[in-house]
Amino acid sequence: MIRRVSIKDIAEKTNVSPSTLRNWCDEGILEAERDFRGWRWFPNPENTVRHVKQLLYSKIVDEELPKADAGER
Repeated sequence: MIRRVSIKDIAEKTNVSPSTLRNWCDEGILEAERDFRGWRWFPNPENTVRHVKQLLYSKIVDEELPKADAGER
């Protein structure tokens, strides 16, 4: 039997709280599926862990930052 990877498992591997991971799943930031009980599980846990680490530790590209108006200084 294959063991499904849960929110708790991903939280332990990434040191992120389970509630944060649930919020990211609800917002569509992380991909998760639900079983017949409604529990979230991750079909590709290695990619999920990699994605969470990118969210936490990646640098923001300057083009993605909002531009400040000259008058706001």
